Amino acid sequence: MLKTTSAIRIRKRMVLDIQQGAVLPPIVLGLVLNNEDFKRFSLKSVNNPQRKRMLSMNHEEKLSIIDGMQRTTAIFEAFEGKTPPIDRDLRIEYWVANDVGSLIYRMLVLNTGQVPWNLRR
Repeated sequence: MLKTTSAIRIRKRMVLDIQQGAVLPPIVLGLVLNNEDFKRFSLKSVNNPQRKRMLSMNHEEKLSIIDGMQRTTAIFEAFEGKTPPIDRDLRIEYWVANDVGSLIYRMLVLNTGQVPWNLRR
């Protein structure tokens, strides 16, 4: 739930931009695989069929939004809970790791700049 007027204003603007076809930064999904699957997940080739197959498998319990929670929520708001039109592109990045700690570190790095800092922090 958004509490500040600036957060509400920013969300409304994002929803409007999405409805008008704006291209958003990618949503970053983190996937934690066991060591065996992680080794099989070859990083040598983007077009590796095994990599695509592993990403298309049902990993819901292992998948987390690392960056883009607000964008994801705004997308649902923009289409009032309906599925967005099929002709709309949505950029997704997958970060695959064998340890949740490395994904948490990346999440912190991505989101550090979103919190106002002062001399005490």
